[in-house]
Amino acid sequence: MSQKVRTLANEIDVSSVELSKALKGLGDLKLLNFYLPHFFKEIEVSGEIFADFQELVASYSGALAFLQTQHQSAVRMVVSSANTQLKKNIYPK
Repeated sequence: MSQKVRTLANEIDVSSVELSKALKGLGDLKLLNFYLPHFFKEIEVSGEIFADFQELVASYSGALAFLQTQHQSAVRMVVSSANTQLKKNIYPK
């Protein structure tokens, strides 16, 4: 991940196409699911590791860091919601 993002950092920050590809790449590597393990009663990433990850992404691409942070926040909101039907619709297992 870091090699691709580092190499394309400038393009990611100015091109919505490259930003979309980079975000999809994080998703393919399961790096957008840090709050899902809690929902599925699996091992959760520690706050320190999550902070390190966010700092690493931000050091390469501000746009990607912003977008993945928004995604992580949305995941956390849905997972911590009392609406179990919404969770089942969004995160079927």
